[in-house]
Amino acid sequence: MRLAKLVAPLAFALLIAGQASAAVFDFSYTDGGNTFGSGQFLTDDVNSPFLITSVTGSETYQGVTEAITGVGAVNSYASNDNILSFPAAPGFVTFSGITFTTATDAFNIGFLNPIYGIVQQSTDPGGFFGPPPGVALTDFSVSAVPEPSTWAMMVAGFGGLGYAAFRRGRKTGVSVAA
Repeated sequence: MRLAKLVAPLAFALLIAGQASAAVFDFSYTDGGNTFGSGQFLTDDVNSPFLITSVTGSETYQGVTEAITGVGAVNSYASNDNILSFPAAPGFVTFSGITFTTATDAFNIGFLNPIYGIVQQSTDPGGFFGPPPGVALTDFSVSAVPEPSTWAMMVAGFGGLGYAAFRRGRKTGVSVAA
């Protein structure tokens, strides 16, 4: 019975931890001034390179803040390919970059080895990154978001460790010699 209590959570975690069907990545960028943003890239791919299929978040471009409403179609602006390499190899995005949209415009983040840049379609219709009109970014970071199955495995593991510690604590006793 005791073994069943320990194995049941682990079996449940393994059951829901099947093959990953999508990946989510948090991202943020800044030029150290009035251009910055953050949000999430979503993809249906399970291995790098990832084709980004959705983008959410907010961006501030040269002082104007807007919500990110989606991802631009491939080749829709600045020859974007919407490919994300994770981990970066050498950059997270290619020179063509990832295009995302807001209610009023489209923006593209690309890798200009060794820096990243962002351009706005309304001020740079051709998508040429070089400032101006593009903005050189001082930081662009991407991190993977753990899947629910990963969290389930962690919870099951911590539960098992807690149970083992509890059982060990009950078995240790103090004997007094008379």
